[in-house]
Amino acid sequence: MPRGQKPAPENYEDEEPVRLLILGPPGCGKGTQSTKIIDQFGVWHLSTGDLLRAESSKKSKLGRKIAQVMEEGGLVDDDLVIKLVEKSLDSPKAK
Repeated sequence: MPRGQKPAPENYEDEEPVRLLILGPPGCGKGTQSTKIIDQFGVWHLSTGDLLRAESSKKSKLGRKIAQVMEEGGLVDDDLVIKLVEKSLDSPKAK
């Protein structure tokens, strides 16, 4: 079981899923607060920053493009970020 994840209560299937979105500028504590939520509630966490850093470290054509934009202090195109998020949401760990 991943760090901090707790077993689901027996009646979990009867509950509506909750999705929490934490937004803010770099360095405002999103990651810090997310870690606390993960530890307390045992939920899955998706970070667009983590996704972008992971892709840029692959040194693929796409990864190099992302790395260049980030090194220049720019913002990666929304369409690209959305594709990375969708891919991550389709992964087995997101279920």
